[in-house]
Amino acid sequence: MTNFMKRTIALIEKNENEKYINFALDLPNLNFLACKRFLREMAICFESPVFIAPLIRLLKTPTEKHENKMIILDLMKNLVSGSEKVLVAVNSPASDTYMTLLKILIKNNKMDKARSALQGNSGGGQMTTSMLNPIILQTKCIDLFKFMFEQRRPTIIRDLSCIGASSTLLKEQELEIPQFITLPDIMYFFDEISD
Repeated sequence: MTNFMKRTIALIEKNENEKYINFALDLPNLNFLACKRFLREMAICFESPVFIAPLIRLLKTPTEKHENKMIILDLMKNLVSGSEKVLVAVNSPASDTYMTLLKILIKNNKMDKARSALQGNSGGGQMTTSMLNPIILQTKCIDLFKFMFEQRRPTIIRDLSCIGASSTLLKEQELEIPQFITLPDIMYFFDEISD
């Protein structure tokens, strides 16, 4: 037990083993600091496209389970809220993230008919899972783009603007890439709040 604690303390605070006695008396704090450090190191993993590319590959795979694709879109929501290094990794050519997400937005006749049948509950009876899953995935992807556009992060706006087909694919879903936030926008926002 003593060697384990010394090794754990060394991981948290390198070359400061004189604090061993204090940490030994406060094991919950020792556990908290160890978890904090390991979580930080795990989060740094997503600053590399090596960890993002497999997620996007699963999103591209037609035979992948629908539930997994939904989880990946939830992860993407967290990633686009990350640091600039994470956003650079998301935009890496190795992962092709934005183009993959944009491809999910493509409308086709089957999906339009299924969506109208779902909204109107008319004609066609029950919806099969194979018809319903792409609609749910597309809706979740639309929500992801709305979330990204509400943030108006310059890196995301710039990266999406560089993709030629992005404006067309977004327009099909009645979305558009927002403009960069300018100083007059910020002043207008604060004037609105103060009134």
